[in-house]
Amino acid sequence: MEAIDKKTISNKEFFDHIYKTHMWGGQSGFYSGTGSHDEKIILPYIELLKHLIVDNRIERIVEIGCGDFNVMGQVLGYLWAKGYPCDYAGIDVVPDLVSYNESVFSRPGVHFSCADASQPETELPDGDLLIIRQVLQHLPNEDIAQILEKAKKYHYLLITEHIYEGDDVQYNIDQPVNFDTRLPKHSGVYLEQSPYNMQNIVHLLRVPQVGGMIRTSLVIQSSGE
Repeated sequence: MEAIDKKTISNKEFFDHIYKTHMWGGQSGFYSGTGSHDEKIILPYIELLKHLIVDNRIERIVEIGCGDFNVMGQVLGYLWAKGYPCDYAGIDVVPDLVSYNESVFSRPGVHFSCADASQPETELPDGDLLIIRQVLQHLPNEDIAQILEKAKKYHYLLITEHIYEGDDVQYNIDQPVNFDTRLPKHSGVYLEQSPYNMQNIVHLLRVPQVGGMIRTSLVIQSSGE
């Protein structure tokens, strides 16, 4: 599928089509791609997130773009096995995916809801930590800015993006909603660069992947609740 102008299709319709046509792989059901299943990518991230949650006594987690829940399911499974209490709210824009997750994975303290976090009218749940893993890379800059504005309510913000790091890098090139990333344009989503210029960023994890780097960054915000 080519990039589609948002004037003709909503994020909900776009990502619903991706899952229904298995553009990110998988033969049946819901599959969020190799970024959510390749052990070289997800195992270091899972270890990082487990320690981040426990070491900082995080008890309320919100995730934008929960996808097929493979990664966070493993993180929460570990925490529950250790007797660590935490609540999780997973948000995704695809209705059937959310309904499936809610029917299969929900339990006390774990819930899923369908919403487009980039829309001005969408309110995000309260929490200590907001996770956005390889989601912004598919969205136009306007949508990213909307989400980051709403993210200011959280003390901890953990964002993972597939970025380009060559000498000819071009930061934050805009694009319509897209199933692919900005890598072919020698770009990506760089929170520390214009137009976002976010502060207090620590890059915690870097995993080489397909001509670029999957980078996980932690933002600590004093305005968080």
